[in-house]
Amino acid sequence: MEDEARTSLKPAHPWARFAALGVDLVIGMSLVLMALMLGTRRGLPELGKLGQLTPEELAIEFPSLLVGVTLAFVVMAVLPLVSALLLARTGATPGKSMMRLTVRNLDDGRFPALGTAIGREYLRALVLLPAIIPVASMLLPVLVLLVTFDLMRNPLARTFYDRLTGTLVVTPAPAD
Repeated sequence: MEDEARTSLKPAHPWARFAALGVDLVIGMSLVLMALMLGTRRGLPELGKLGQLTPEELAIEFPSLLVGVTLAFVVMAVLPLVSALLLARTGATPGKSMMRLTVRNLDDGRFPALGTAIGREYLRALVLLPAIIPVASMLLPVLVLLVTFDLMRNPLARTFYDRLTGTLVVTPAPAD
């Protein structure tokens, strides 16, 4: 708490963070969907039929479904790594760049080191995991409320993964 009271960095507003997250999610989910379409060699309208088919029909209609799903999961596993590389290099993901936000180390104000950024992004991915699981996605509004409460209950609007990794999302970016 003492570090939080003495920092010269200006914490980002929670709504700016949610907007940045929305942009990042749209980009990420688009890449996952493209991987699924590429792997199955089917377009979006055809993929919409997946939930209506029996297992036997799936085997006939979508023989490459396993390839598509595997490719989609590989993309989901790699996205946090790509975000971490961006954070370590520029301090921002595409969504954070659009909102003029950066991620900084709380102690020195620099961009996080690659190891710290990787830890932060994979912890954040765990929070977002329910969004891609159909049944768990019904819990997404509860998750959003919990994260919002977590952001607003501390002076620097830090999530648990920011506290664990010693980072802070700031606006506008301090001069390097």
